[in-house]
Formats: sequence, structure tokens, C-alpha cells
Amino acid sequence: SATEELVLQAIATNAGASEEIEDTMSSWLKEALLEEFLPVTDALMESLVTGNLEAWLEHLAITPPGSSQQQEHFEALRSDFQDALATDINQDVVRRVCQATVSAAELRTLVCDRTGDLLVERR
Repeated sequence: SATEELVLQAIATNAGASEEIEDTMSSWLKEALLEEFLPVTDALMESLVTGNLEAWLEHLAITPPGSSQQQEHFEALRSDFQDALATDINQDVVRRVCQATVSAAELRTLVCDRTGDLLVERR
């Protein structure tokens, strides 16, 4: 899933910043992050479906109304989502929509920061 790819990137980024993360730690970390962020990415998708910018921003820990750049990013994603719905839905379309949903820089920051926090707590 797109969320899983995001989590794995965050783990790799944090592993590069310190020593190699052992397999058992990596598995635990992946599961903990997925448990925490799958509901967030689901809520982000729901925000796109309903066109709810305020909810989108809040799930990204951004105080509404957000910056004009954040608003434009949301509107572009929403437009892409609407365009995707107007086509024949297939695996590629769904994958593109999911990847776009997790593309917000703020979400990547949240996941990377949380990964670092969990690594510190676990050591």
C-alpha cells in the first residue's frame, strides 16, 4: 500500500541517520507506524472524497486554513481524484490516487518524526 511505502521510506531515512535497524526492530517499527498512520491516510482519503479541506489540514496537524500552497495542494489532489473517478477505475488509477494521498510533505514529516521518536523510546 502507499502508506506502507511511506512507512518503509521513513524507516530507511531514520536508519540512514543512525546505525542499521535490525530486522526485529524494523518489523516492530513498521507495524507500530502502520497502526498509527493507516487511520490517518484513510481519513485523508475521506477528506479528499468529501472535499473537506479543514479535516485534511487537521489530519496533517496543520492549523486551518493552512497556507495557500497547502490549500492549492489539496485542491490539485481533489481535482486529480475527481478526474480519476471519471475514468474507468482500475488498479493503476487506485494506486495513483493512494500515492497522491500520501504525497503531502507534512505527512512525510509526521511519519519520519514519529519513526525517530519510536526509535528513541525503544532503545
